[in-house]
Amino acid sequence: MIVLNGLVSPDYSVLERNGPLDVHLLGCILRTLPYRTHCRRESTGLGTATAGFLRLYDDRFLETEAPVPPRFEQAGIMRFLGHAERRIRQFINAKQKLVLTLREQKRAALYHAVTGQSDAHTGMPYAAFRDSGVDWLGYVPEHWEIRRLKWVTRLQRGYDLPATSGRRRRSCGASSRATTTRSA
Repeated sequence: MIVLNGLVSPDYSVLERNGPLDVHLLGCILRTLPYRTHCRRESTGLGTATAGFLRLYDDRFLETEAPVPPRFEQAGIMRFLGHAERRIRQFINAKQKLVLTLREQKRAALYHAVTGQSDAHTGMPYAAFRDSGVDWLGYVPEHWEIRRLKWVTRLQRGYDLPATSGRRRRSCGASSRATTTRSA
């Protein structure tokens, strides 16, 4: 007898293997789209095709038919699924590392563009720099102006915020005009 850890609830049934079907393979079979669709169709209760409080009663579930390959094929299927899952997991890990690298490249490009370390049009460094006159800002491209935020922004308080009127917040890197907000 195989003992599986699970959950106790009146809405769950505990099934014990009573035949030649590997329980892990059965779990894989029952997670496929055709079986999930069948189980939802056989369920009763309140709800829709995608949500709600549906219950599949034992008698209906136990009438569900399932393929039972010979034991040696079941073992082969499970080996194949394990191998495929490991390869897919490795692929996902590699893609996640690539995404992190690309995000870091985006941050670096954004930083270089907004601090004047590189020309946004060419990606090349500017030819000449000058001291900004602001200690924490350092050097900026020679042709850039330095202005106080109060001369290039407008502070809007809660009662006079305009209706959405087509203006929306955007992230760095977007190309259209947008507003930004900050907490007071």
